[in-house]
Amino acid sequence: MSSFAPQTAVTTMVPPDPFKHVNYTLGMVLGVTDLTQDFVYGRERDAAIIRDLIGYGTVCGLAVSADELGPEPQVLVGLGTAVSPRGQFIHVPCAQSARLNDWLAAHATRVAQYRSGDNLRLYVVVRYRECLTDAVPIPGEPCRSEDEMMAPSRVQDDYQLDMLFVPPDQRHDDAIRDFWAWLSQIERADVPDSPALLAAFEDAVRQAVPQLSSPPTSPPTSPPDYMIGSPPDSVVIPRVAACDYLRLAFLIWTTELRPLWLGINQTCAGEPPDEEYVLLAELDIGLTAAGQVADAPAIAVNERERPFLVSLRMLQEAMLCGLGGGSAADAGDTVVAETAFGQASNAGGAPELSRADHTHGTPPDPIPPHQADPAAHTLIGDVTGPVSATVVASLRGAALDGAAPGEAQVLTFQGGAWRPADHPHVAPLDPIPPHQADPAAHTLIGDVTGPVSATVVARIAGAPVNQTAPAPAQVLTFTGGEARWAAPAAAGGEFVEHPPGLPRYAIVAAGEVLGDGTAVGPTYNGLTAQVNGDPGVVEFRFDDYVFDNAAKYIVKALLVFNRALFDQQTISMPVVRFGSFEADHFRLIVAVSPLVILSDNAGSPILNQETGDVVRVTAAPAPADPPLLERMAFMIEVSRFEAV
Repeated sequence: MSSFAPQTAVTTMVPPDPFKHVNYTLGMVLGVTDLTQDFVYGRERDAAIIRDLIGYGTVCGLAVSADELGPEPQVLVGLGTAVSPRGQFIHVPCAQSARLNDWLAAHATRVAQYRSGDNLRLYVVVRYRECLTDAVPIPGEPCRSEDEMMAPSRVQDDYQLDMLFVPPDQRHDDAIRDFWAWLSQIERADVPDSPALLAAFEDAVRQAVPQLSSPPTSPPTSPPDYMIGSPPDSVVIPRVAACDYLRLAFLIWTTELRPLWLGINQTCAGEPPDEEYVLLAELDIGLTAAGQVADAPAIAVNERERPFLVSLRMLQEAMLCGLGGGSAADAGDTVVAETAFGQASNAGGAPELSRADHTHGTPPDPIPPHQADPAAHTLIGDVTGPVSATVVASLRGAALDGAAPGEAQVLTFQGGAWRPADHPHVAPLDPIPPHQADPAAHTLIGDVTGPVSATVVARIAGAPVNQTAPAPAQVLTFTGGEARWAAPAAAGGEFVEHPPGLPRYAIVAAGEVLGDGTAVGPTYNGLTAQVNGDPGVVEFRFDDYVFDNAAKYIVKALLVFNRALFDQQTISMPVVRFGSFEADHFRLIVAVSPLVILSDNAGSPILNQETGDVVRVTAAPAPADPPLLERMAFMIEVSRFEAV
């Protein structure tokens, strides 16, 4: 049905360019796309200013806590505000809570990878989202449904709280903290500046960056440490040139390190990052055998890795007044005098600040004549006489004989005084008198027995030693309650061998699982599968999987034949091939070839002249649909080895 009402042309909507705005010209007819273009330009420019010049993280509130005393264990998030990694403001207008057992039950397949008694680590996050509201009537064709006659007229800022099994990518915040922590370890010293010292400082900054030693990937994988180790002890920052050194460090950060770590296309070309979640807290949860929250240990809430933003007003106050706080009006007017030797230092308890130009002074000289005549002072005690001609008169109060010592004499205490005398050279007594007459007369008892001239090792650590002589290549082995010589046992154990001199090689995951994640039999290292919704694509995960360029993986995959699933009259055996390695999983791609019935021009099936069966041909392979993938069984083995 049609009418005389003007028809609205349907145009293909092109996403607005965030780097363009409307050039208003007299007589220009503006439409929805023009207004949308100007709005997107302003919104994206504001978001870029926030994320690139200010940062992201919690702004106010959003405290995270755990409630274990109620009928159901819960995680609580208070109201507050945050800025997303894309520069969007996130407002949570009221406190929120989540029942942990209900959440764990909804994610039972993933939780089942963790054993009873293990700690499950979850990451509480928040992200920005939008809601369309305030529907209004819109013109259009008649005979439309009620939904087609109305359209939302407003877009409202909204939020989404969630818990993830893997942490969000916050390399921006991690890199800033690690870079500044490394830089703050360099000592500020009162040394003269020189070009060589500045060059050493610049070289230390570059050498501490792991990625500068090899071409970086884009986007780069996050290293465990953005700055290697600590600065060399030989590198210092002269106080007189601290500004120049810090400016050089921040120049390297801005032009080289930030693009290197964060991906130059996203951070330096104005494009927003892929990450949209803000980390609020980490939860460590003990699990029962049923995959629920255990009674003990308690739920641990860790907010140490949470990014947050401090207002510029707070930073201004810290910069002007110092981290110790206080002001000139709070300065004290008195300084405690130090007038005694040996007096211990005392930090004091007064809240006021002392003035910057104060001094504690020095105590008076305890020996005034020292200033006029250093030789005027006379020592008394073991050492006596004036300081210009001292004499050792006694040792620990005992008088020292004034006679001159002879060659090779020693100081000896005799008759109540120290005197020079000849060395007595007294030899010690023989503790075993017969030793002088017959050294072989002594007999040993214990692990080593017999006379000293013919000892025998009869035991080792109390265990008897069989006295049978050893044969070549035998080893001493404890068996049958005694140590005896025997051929070495063959090496064995639960391991995968590799040729000598090559790096480690290990099987890191194995098992047979269905595409929907159900384990057909025992699995190794938490192997599980998931169909992501794309035709032909199945994702596989296992514990501790982190894609690393320094290591290589080999995936062995077989489809388990199931006649009930793959009816030979309708479909041929599927073909599986490797897809790709991703950040926390790898992908396999499955294609199937349907069997098509041949028909004649009249539409009747063509029959085989000999057997009378319907003639079928194999169609071109095509990616398998998700419902079929979920019923397929995969036999998987994943090996990992170091790249050489």
